[in-house]
This record gives sequence, structure tokens and C-alpha cells, in this order.
Amino acid sequence: MRKLLDVGVRTIRGEKMNRLTQVDDQGNWSLKGIKWESLHSGNTITEDVCEKLYGALNKLMEYENTNLSPEDIENMILEKKEV
Repeated sequence: MRKLLDVGVRTIRGEKMNRLTQVDDQGNWSLKGIKWESLHSGNTITEDVCEKLYGALNKLMEYENTNLSPEDIENMILEKKEV
């Protein structure tokens, strides 16, 4: 299995994944480097935005290919702490 799992600061298998999302002071989340407004209907998708969206979708695909649920990941983190 690939080393791609990260939950906040906690890591699995010693590798930390770079987060693709960010949260502002009001609790609103977004894709790093992309203003939410740039994704509104009618806006042109620039090459930069396209690359970031593709990267995020690729990472999501890799995560889904692990067949792990968020609960599975939490259990892995708890098991690692017990060792």
C-alpha cells in the first residue's frame, strides 16, 4: 500500500502528506491556492486552477483506491499509538 495517509499533524508510516485543503478563521474550507469565487459558474478555469483541481482529484482517487474508510484510518492511528 502506498504511503499517502495523513490526519492533521498525526502521520501513518512516518510520512506526512501535504494537505490540499485549508480552513479560514470563520471555518470555511477551500482548496489551497484557489479562491472559492474562481470556481463559481461562468468563471473561466485557468491552467493553474485546472492543475490544482486535477492534483486534488488524483489524490482523492489514490485515497479511494486504498479502500480505507476514515474510521479505518483513525483505527490505524490508534493502533500505532498503542505500539
